[in-house]
Amino acid sequence: MTAVPAGRPGGTRIGRFRLMDAQRVNLDGFAVEDAALGLIAFDSPDDPAPSLVVRDGRVVVLDGRAEDDFDVVDEFVARHGLDLSVADEAMGLPDVGLARMLVDPAVARDAVVRLVAGTTPAKLARVLATLRPVSCRRRAVRRCEPGARPPTRRT
Repeated sequence: MTAVPAGRPGGTRIGRFRLMDAQRVNLDGFAVEDAALGLIAFDSPDDPAPSLVVRDGRVVVLDGRAEDDFDVVDEFVARHGLDLSVADEAMGLPDVGLARMLVDPAVARDAVVRLVAGTTPAKLARVLATLRPVSCRRRAVRRCEPGARPPTRRT
């Protein structure tokens, strides 16, 4: 039985995820996730909690790290990687709600890209961690890539 990811509201899994977790392909046991060994892709206990504090149009806290402690990547994300005009809205969305928007074909790509541009790396990682199987994650990431074209429909 798969453990419920830490930090999820209510601590329960959505019905289809419970069903997918019980499928043979998900029970192969090839590699057991072990955060202590670094064998974990999502929901590591060492992942920072998503947070964003903006003062006077400048990011002063990004995912629990103060501006004085930013490394090169944090500095770049804080100065060039976030759309601060939508950050409050994007960071305020529930993880599952944003994840559903990422894979819902009824949600316009422009709306998804706008919101994702306002999320911090830790928030986006938590959102992607709610998606299964891996193909859903790939689809969500592809929708947000710069220059991505909407999928064409064949009749």
